[in-house]
Amino acid sequence: MIQPLRKIHRRAFLASAVVLPILFVSGVASRQPLPEAPATPSQTPRLPKISETAFRVNGATLTTRVFKYDRTLALQISTATPLLAPDVLVYFSAASPTQAPTNDSLFLGAFIPGQLYPLPKNPRGYITLYSLAQKQTLASFPVGESQ
Repeated sequence: MIQPLRKIHRRAFLASAVVLPILFVSGVASRQPLPEAPATPSQTPRLPKISETAFRVNGATLTTRVFKYDRTLALQISTATPLLAPDVLVYFSAASPTQAPTNDSLFLGAFIPGQLYPLPKNPRGYITLYSLAQKQTLASFPVGESQ
């Protein structure tokens, strides 16, 4: 009983010694290329700039710029030093900011320095940077006509 099982195990280990390196090499060779890094803060778009403000959040200086973009407005938030907060999300709210984004807040996306966030048609309101992991508002500032 033991001898036939030993023969099967020996053959299985020999086969895996041949098959596993082939699978590993083919898996590495068929990998997708890495995604490109997001735009750096120095790469500002060539769009008409409407306003620019700077403020400090957790020791980092953030610069916000509002651009005219295809008959709408777009917001760019950039920083020279990394923002030391996990899972930062960007929200737009017409009402004054609260401790957490409310149901009427518009989710613009995850915070990526240098990214353009499209603003709604009537951009009179507040932009809120909210850390999802810490469950706290990092910063809130007026944008649009309320500045």
